[in-house]
Amino acid sequence: GTALMMSMGAIFNIIAEAVQQELDEEGEDCDWGRDPQEVEVRDLMAERAEQRQMYAQISRWSLVPLWLKVLLFAGSLMMSVSMYLILLAAPFETFNIGNHISELPGATVLGLLHPSGWMVAGCMAAAPLVLLPFEAW
Repeated sequence: GTALMMSMGAIFNIIAEAVQQELDEEGEDCDWGRDPQEVEVRDLMAERAEQRQMYAQISRWSLVPLWLKVLLFAGSLMMSVSMYLILLAAPFETFNIGNHISELPGATVLGLLHPSGWMVAGCMAAAPLVLLPFEAW
């Protein structure tokens, strides 16, 4: 068992040395084992890193205008209010698969929302709109 393991290790070592010698001789021009799209992928990664760095620089909080800061704060406040209402209020009418729409208030699907549910829907619809001016800026 031990002799077999040692001989396998020696064989792997010989193979690794041969491969390393071949790679050393080929140098940078060696394309053995190289992905054909490697250069394209590396260029794309470098471009994306540059874009992220540029975005981080132009969107620093100190550079954001006051009106946009207020708008972003309002958006986060709307999302907080909507989560508060969802978790602590009862914004939706209880409805199961066996119920009928005619049993809802007003006998329409709109009866699923209580007044707090309409507030949740409004906040959830308005909050993402806050991001549009920020992204456009």
